Amino acid sequence: QTWAPNLRILRFNNKYYLPSLSSPLSLISTLIISQVISPRKHSSTSPLKMLLDLLINLPNLSSFELDAYEAYKKNTTEVLPVAECSAITSFEIYLHEFLMLELPNEGSCIADFMNAVRMPSLAKYSIYVNINCRSERGSRCAVWCQKLGVLSRALLPDHFSNSTRLTSLRYNLL
Repeated sequence: QTWAPNLRILRFNNKYYLPSLSSPLSLISTLIISQVISPRKHSSTSPLKMLLDLLINLPNLSSFELDAYEAYKKNTTEVLPVAECSAITSFEIYLHEFLMLELPNEGSCIADFMNAVRMPSLAKYSIYVNINCRSERGSRCAVWCQKLGVLSRALLPDHFSNSTRLTSLRYNLL
């Protein structure tokens, strides 16, 4: 007997927990996650690796929404494996409380995640970056602009340019 045979939408709002699926859930078409994606101090499990593993276990996922926290931090865990998510046609990412000036030039959590995930059928891509400006005011405009370029390259990796199905791109700085 199949568990929850009519389940189509999976939503996780606990920022510090992701389930580990023992077998693929082939009926799930929508995944909505709110997650801290930076490495945790006292955990051997990488949140990014767990997220990629979850995506792989949802083979018919067509819509993916990720509310990511601490995406600007350095990824100090292992190199991430490539995750082929060929059914995803819509991807919406929201980067919360993003500290632009703390973004490393390479190896950030968001850059490593975007380099690992492959969505060849992606048609609609929406990016929302909620920049935490309280600590980023003053005469650092040139550095801030450079970091914006680093972030843009992370969110729009080279392999995304190979997507012939992409018809809608939204990029919002909030």
